[in-house]
Amino acid sequence: MLTLLKQQDCKVCLKKFNREDRRPRYIPCGHTFCACCLGGLLKGGSLACHICQVEHGASDITQFPVALLIEELIGDSDVSKPEEAAVTTPAAASLGPSCHAGKTISKKLTSLREEQKKELQSAEDACCAMARELTDYNNTLVQWDTEHRALLESIRRLMIKPSEEALEMIAEERSHLRELKNEGEQHRSRLGKAKEALATVETAQEVVTAIGDADQCQVVAEEWHQQCREKFPNIKSVHRSFKVRLLIEKALKIMYGGLHGDRCVPLHSLYKTIHDDGCIPVYLADNDYNIKTKVDYIGEFASMRFTAEDLRKPNMHLKGLLKANLVYATKFLDSQRLFSKVSLQDDGRILLHGLTEDTPPEGACILQFDDALKQMNETNTLTFLDIALADSPARRVFIRLNPVSVRGRHYVILCTGQLGRSYIDSSLRKVVNQDNPGEFIVGGRFSSAGGPPHLPFDNRVDRTASAGVVFGLPGDVTKGSEGFGLFCVCTKGKVNTEFPTAFGRVESGLDVFISATKKADVTSCKLVDCGVVLG
Repeated sequence: MLTLLKQQDCKVCLKKFNREDRRPRYIPCGHTFCACCLGGLLKGGSLACHICQVEHGASDITQFPVALLIEELIGDSDVSKPEEAAVTTPAAASLGPSCHAGKTISKKLTSLREEQKKELQSAEDACCAMARELTDYNNTLVQWDTEHRALLESIRRLMIKPSEEALEMIAEERSHLRELKNEGEQHRSRLGKAKEALATVETAQEVVTAIGDADQCQVVAEEWHQQCREKFPNIKSVHRSFKVRLLIEKALKIMYGGLHGDRCVPLHSLYKTIHDDGCIPVYLADNDYNIKTKVDYIGEFASMRFTAEDLRKPNMHLKGLLKANLVYATKFLDSQRLFSKVSLQDDGRILLHGLTEDTPPEGACILQFDDALKQMNETNTLTFLDIALADSPARRVFIRLNPVSVRGRHYVILCTGQLGRSYIDSSLRKVVNQDNPGEFIVGGRFSSAGGPPHLPFDNRVDRTASAGVVFGLPGDVTKGSEGFGLFCVCTKGKVNTEFPTAFGRVESGLDVFISATKKADVTSCKLVDCGVVLG
């Protein structure tokens, strides 16, 4: 609204808009000029914007719409008369008899004023609510300050440094809080004055000015409110505060409560635990909870220790980490530390991705990979592949494995990378029997991940050659167990036929493989991610 109120003159001729020869018109790039200047700028069916130089095609300026709202606003601010003479037009008459009057206010401006008053009230209420939150949070910080000082009086040496660091963080937090709280008081004062001005102005021009001032006050107050929401609490500072207080209290209980087991716990063993922030609930920064709720959640979080078993039924804090991609599992292979992301799908499934060299982000929760893998359902395993067809985004395929299949167990090894390279960054390899019954596509890679030299037959394995069945290549083709890393997916069924080496079936996403068979170069289809579903 403020921008519209400022657009009362043309940026080309610098003359006031009116309802006659200098009507304001929008052009597609968003800028507004008078009809007179647009006529001069339009040459040969093309017009270059005077401000941004963007070219617009048009045969006549009437193709550019009239800026009606600007007309209404400038009409009420008594600047709508053309330079030559004041001519009353039907459009002006429609605004009512007060259009050009000095002290009466049109219905349009009255409506705008009422709307602005409501918005100001809402902004003022939000400021008051935030001020109360900041006061409560300040009282909490004061309380923590007192608790930290009391603990420092109880014990010195190795615990004093992290406590002083926590105090510095709280002092900085309180300093930021005071600054923003003072700003909030100023905003509340300005909003009140803006409300008073709107209620007391008498002329149309004064209303326009008051609305502009009020709009600016509201924008600044809303920015302050959003800034408070984003800055408080400081996740790292609050998390450090909780950890320091909890661990020092625990140490004092050990010191004054006797021996722990048959020995005393040395204080220096607690120092690293306090000083290392480890897993931090940084995801709360983007949440719309109020300050007290965030502080309570951080307090709960600081006292928790997540394990791989928690992935079976994650609580709200672990779910928050999973949604923020802040849960990883780690494993050492050949003296190299690898990491596997653990993610949460919208449908609630928890995925353990293949191991890579990618380092987790700061503040991530790190679990042991072998412990996380134990949460997989070994009797009804569900795996996934993320396949990118040529230059298109990756699409996910889920494959359900048969629990008695040796090839299925080998396939899990290649999906997770637990014994070496996974399927990540491999390609689909070829299409066999293309466009004919029994068509299938081959993917994966040769692997030395290990496995038995042959596949025992088992009647419980579904070997029917129907679309979606997943199977391995015969032993004479794979050249031993290294070929067990290759897999095949049937895309066109064939009656009275079986695949003896079947070990699973596509549960969802078969259309991805079908689309791949139609590519001119199937090797352009990449496996960008893979893994198993936990639970």
